[in-house]
Amino acid sequence: LGESSRRTVSRMRSVLLALVLPSLAAAQTALGPSAGLVRWAKANAIPMRPVDEPYADSAYDFLRALVGQASVLSLGELMHGAHEPLEFRNHAIEYAVTKLGFTAVAIESGLTEGIVVDRFVQGGAGNIDSVMSNGFTNGFGRLGENRELVLWLREHNARNDRKVHFYGIDVPGAIGFYTAAPRTPRAALDYLERVAPSVARGLRADLDSLLDRFTSAGFLKYSGAEREQLRRGLDGLEAALLADSSRYIRATSPIDYTRAVRIAWNAQRLHDTFIVGGPMGPRALEAIRLRDSVMFENAKWVLAQQGSGGRLVVFAHNGHSMNVPLVFPAMGPPMVMLGQRLRSWLGPRMVAIGTATGKSEGLPPRPSDMSTFETTLGQLGLSNYALDLRTGDASPEIAAMLRAPWLTWIHSWFQPIVPRDVADMFVVFDHVTASKDHFPPR
Repeated sequence: LGESSRRTVSRMRSVLLALVLPSLAAAQTALGPSAGLVRWAKANAIPMRPVDEPYADSAYDFLRALVGQASVLSLGELMHGAHEPLEFRNHAIEYAVTKLGFTAVAIESGLTEGIVVDRFVQGGAGNIDSVMSNGFTNGFGRLGENRELVLWLREHNARNDRKVHFYGIDVPGAIGFYTAAPRTPRAALDYLERVAPSVARGLRADLDSLLDRFTSAGFLKYSGAEREQLRRGLDGLEAALLADSSRYIRATSPIDYTRAVRIAWNAQRLHDTFIVGGPMGPRALEAIRLRDSVMFENAKWVLAQQGSGGRLVVFAHNGHSMNVPLVFPAMGPPMVMLGQRLRSWLGPRMVAIGTATGKSEGLPPRPSDMSTFETTLGQLGLSNYALDLRTGDASPEIAAMLRAPWLTWIHSWFQPIVPRDVADMFVVFDHVTASKDHFPPR
């Protein structure tokens, strides 16, 4: 972030703390690690081995009862770029795929870029370094744990008849300045050129001169006429792909066709993002709302692609993956995030696991001087463990505590949550460390 952006974030954080903390102060005083909460947590904690020990089915058998018949398992990470949540994710995905029949993995990364990864894990040609460089957004391709996941999926698919698919569900093009955004409409145009060359030529006449500037910064330089031309071209691109679907599918394949249509839809959502200025612009909250709505619609699309019996693992930051709104009290109503939308849509067919820690090493410090939910969980004298919050329903005391407001630390500010609402389980790490590369955690 630039200095101006950092000052803006700092002011927003100060306003949030000033508004939220006084209103929750009384509740937080009462919601410390009481003797009853400690007894319940210790009695119900499921001990977990260190995540760097070799994977073993038995270490993750607790997921079977938790997941049940759910169609979506939503896994959260407490910060981007921390090793332990990523390694736990990899093991949980292996168990979900091999023991529970999950058929797809979707992560907080660009949709268009994710197709590169999926082709590779399906056994396609390619070099793993190139796949990691071109198949992820937001720096996630530099994470060693993501590399391990991609290689495991490829190896698993090579040994099994039912293939597991990989998807990005985020807005494509790299969040922030969206410097890679031109790739998305061009990918849809390239497909259209394969199946309807004359139609594609007409659309390229509208779009080719504009797509080099199809970024957050470039969008500001379009004239009014160019913006209208861009919108007309992107709308026409999706309409052209929908016009003769049967013929296009016969000419290519069902998966290539559905991908092209979805890419065109995401190109339009990129355009919508640029209109509001993106997450770095003056209407940042609108861009954040739009982004999570896009992730939700993409996740719905992914699940639909799985067909009968398909099941999906979704992985994103806690702030996206849990059933929790993002709150900026001074800047409008809470934002409805991906996990909230999934819960509203699927109800009990979606199970959410959040992650927490009491301390971190070699990472940005996390506040521990308040009675936040994760700090409480991290101070129970336990090592790595999983805690099914549903077990608290049997005790009126614990149920009341888990359905009361707490604070948690999401991104760079305190956020009010009701633990029993936001997740079904928390996995708590004794501490977290930096991921296997030098990706800056946040």
